[in-house]
Amino acid sequence: MLRNGLRVTVVGGGIGGLSTALLLSRIGAQVTMVERVPKPGAAGVAIALYPNGLAVLYGLGLRERLHERAFAVRRGMYSLNGRVVLDIAFPDFGHGLDHVLALTRSALHQVLYDATRRSRHIDARFGHEVIGMADGRLHIRGPTGVAYQLRHDLVVGADGVHSTVRAAAGFAARRVGSPSIALRALVLGEGFGQTAIGEHWSRLGIAIAAPLGDGTSYLALGASRGPLKTALQCRDLPALRRLAGTMLPGADRALGAADRDLLITPVQEVRCARWSTDNLVLLGDAAHAMTPHLGQGASSTLLDAAALAAELSREQPSDLAIARYVARRKPAATRVQNGSRMHALVSERFTGPGLRQLRDTTIRLAGRLPLPKEPLLRSILQEDPAQTFTSVRHLGPVSEGD
Repeated sequence: MLRNGLRVTVVGGGIGGLSTALLLSRIGAQVTMVERVPKPGAAGVAIALYPNGLAVLYGLGLRERLHERAFAVRRGMYSLNGRVVLDIAFPDFGHGLDHVLALTRSALHQVLYDATRRSRHIDARFGHEVIGMADGRLHIRGPTGVAYQLRHDLVVGADGVHSTVRAAAGFAARRVGSPSIALRALVLGEGFGQTAIGEHWSRLGIAIAAPLGDGTSYLALGASRGPLKTALQCRDLPALRRLAGTMLPGADRALGAADRDLLITPVQEVRCARWSTDNLVLLGDAAHAMTPHLGQGASSTLLDAAALAAELSREQPSDLAIARYVARRKPAATRVQNGSRMHALVSERFTGPGLRQLRDTTIRLAGRLPLPKEPLLRSILQEDPAQTFTSVRHLGPVSEGD
């Protein structure tokens, strides 16, 4: 069902906001997207999109544009203390969803932004900041400092960990700090990433590497205790290079050439008791920011956006559509959020001699057993990628100038 005439304001112009605007435009909604940052652009370094998130993007017709600037990873490798213990090929979920796509956040953001510019149903306003909500209207300050109001039928808060919508409407949410600190970097050359694609656990923490398809590779380090965490907290680059080299051969040299492209941040979660109130609804990091350890932050956001659009496209009142969206997505996202937190605990805090030995022995034994890996992967992916792809394709036209 097309929602012609439905006025939606999407707050946030990142991956969640752009994808939500695109998906809602497919069902005929008139979307105004407001983003306080003056110019389009993505914060962060790089991203890995799993088949569930890719199902949304490919369903929107963006496959070719994404592959022009990304690297398709078809096997996942896991090593303990320099020894490979798991090497898993991703199953084919249908519709060519048999890989993880690694790319820079700026590349993904540009593809989504270009798509919004081709839609006559989307009014994207950068440099416009929400300053309040009252009487069913958003109060917004434009780039010249002049305030104005927006009327709407629905507001979608896709504005991240520090969500203005969430704070203004009282969603009984809290930001929870994690002991983990993460380093993310773009490093020159794809050979480094191709020879070490995957996760590497050690007594220091975790390292992740992947090529990005543009002549660079992604390198991430995470630690919750010990010398690596200390080096991250102090931004001690010589110590970081030395420790990274012990975790992953070549990482020390790679970091030596990437000093200007390092992002070192604490890890935060958002735990939100409610995702909706009245005609306001949250999605993505605004509702369930999670640690990055299962690689599901962005893909979960894309699933949220697709589920919200799918429910709004049904023949049902908007309040029921929102309730069904929350019932569909909140348990799945919470489960993965909890799983990601556990992954962080095992990979970064079980690093003392006794716990590390128990952890490593358990993982090695599990890797040798002929256990099916697909059910676990499907649980992490939350929704069936093939069904998600089909659902998005059926929302509405995907041609330019829809």
